[in-house]
Order: sequence, then structure tokens, then C-alpha cells
Amino acid sequence: MAKFVPDVKTRRWVVIAPSRIARPKDAGRDTVKEKVSADEQFPKKNGYHYHQPCPFCLGNEQLTPPEIYRWGRKDPHDPDWVVRVVPNKFPITDLHEVVIHSPDHVTDLDGFSQEHLEILIKVYRERYNDLKESGQVIIFVNVGEGSGASLKHPHSQVVVVPHQINLDVLSIEPVGNIIVEGQEILAWSPDFSQWPWEVWIAPKVCCQREHDKGEACYFGGIEDRQIPEFASILQSMIKRLIKRFPEMSYNYYIYPGECWYLRLIPRIVHRAGFELGTGLSVNIADPTMVAEELKKNGENA
Repeated sequence: MAKFVPDVKTRRWVVIAPSRIARPKDAGRDTVKEKVSADEQFPKKNGYHYHQPCPFCLGNEQLTPPEIYRWGRKDPHDPDWVVRVVPNKFPITDLHEVVIHSPDHVTDLDGFSQEHLEILIKVYRERYNDLKESGQVIIFVNVGEGSGASLKHPHSQVVVVPHQINLDVLSIEPVGNIIVEGQEILAWSPDFSQWPWEVWIAPKVCCQREHDKGEACYFGGIEDRQIPEFASILQSMIKRLIKRFPEMSYNYYIYPGECWYLRLIPRIVHRAGFELGTGLSVNIADPTMVAEELKKNGENA
């Protein structure tokens, strides 16, 4: 069971979760990774890249805790599943789920079809709405060894933090340095970017100073008509960043509160003594330049 410890002066919290130390680890860079193709390293089984010890691969369902949710290809009980959700065996909090992106051990967000990405976002919405009464629902992704990932098989995590715990997380930042502007969704590089090359994605309505708030402004209120554009822009931003940083690790999270956004953070630098000692962030990339280069990366894709 997780333990929450507060600092009474700053109202910041620490989560004590000793079970996390037992997590399996296979996300480190393989010495033969650059010499061997994915098809050679992880031969396909039933049409998907497969890794025999991996609990998230198709055919290894018995290696995970009992399933919470499944998006089947034909129906919710179809063995040919598209996305699975299972409890995390090494939880941070009492409610901690893993969203397995697909049966494929290799293919991830930058390689999915538009249809598959839309399904994944609908699963996010389903889990958010199912858990929101239990606390603050944090949806996040770790990709690559520099991100904190422990397993290579692409997956997201959903963690519920009790309502009474104060989260030290930014509210939506003012829009500037726009990279992509769709009908309802936009992506930008905030002036207050704490990490080099970070990108924010949000509904336009949530970026307006004056707008009607309520359930529609939480992630669980994302509408079906918004999902295709959101999926397309998210994938485009990941592809553009990978084009700039081919070996990039990255994280993203979806803000759990009102006026939601997705914050995509390439992990291309490490926090050092100055940042740790002062709480200040040093950004080595001007957000204006970031937006301009990512625009060009999209035009040349």
C-alpha cells in the first residue's frame, strides 16, 4: 500500500511506494539494437512482433494480473485484442493500471494507424471516466531508457491520486509559438517551457481565457469528433521530434484537472546540481526556435 508523506511548509507530497523497486527491467538499450532489425530481433508471431518473456505480448496474457478492460477487434471478449488494460503489479498508488498499446512488442505511437491511435485515446477516456470518482486520474507514458521506462513493450499507465493530495503540476500555459493549429486542437511550444523541445497539445476552447468550464473541460469530456484531430496532431508531434532526435526517449502526461492538456517532453537533458539545488529550470532551446523548426519538420515530412 502506498504511503503519502506531506511537507507541511510547502504543501508538497512524497509517495512512498517500496514495491516499485521490484519492477522488471528490459527497457535499457540493447548492444545489438542498432545492428539487428526489429523483425530479426523480435520475430513475428500471429502477425505481431513477439518477445517470449514479455507479459504484454499476444499469447502471454496469463503473465499479467486479471484483465480490467479489453478493446477486442470484433467484440470486448475477442481473443484478438487491440488494447488491453491490466492492474500494475508494482503500483505507485492503490489504483494503478497499465494500458497495453497493442499486441505488438515494437510498434508504438509513431507507427500506429490513425484508427489504432483513436482507439487508444478512447481507452484513455474510458479509464479516466471510470476512475475519476476515486481521485485525480493521471495518464502518462514513458518511452525509452531515458524516460524511466522499465519494459520495452509500448504501454501507458493510469494512476489515481487521492483528491486530498495537492499535485505540483502546471495549469495550462498561455498559447504562443504555435506549431500546428487544427479546427479544435492545437500544439505549441510555451514560452515557459521547462524542458528543451517540449510541446503542449490541447483543445482550443481550454486555451481561451474566458470559456464555459465544467465536465467538458476535463479529459474525460473529450468528444468523439475531437479525437481524430487530437490523435493526428499527437502522432505528428512525436514523429517531428523523432526526426530531430532519432534516439529520443520521451514522456507525456495528460493533465488531470480542468482545462486539460497533453504535455510531451523529450528527455534529451538531465537535471543537474543547479536545477536540483534551486528548483529553477534551465532550458537550452528557445521555444520560438523550437516551434519554427518543428513546423519545418512537418512541412518536409
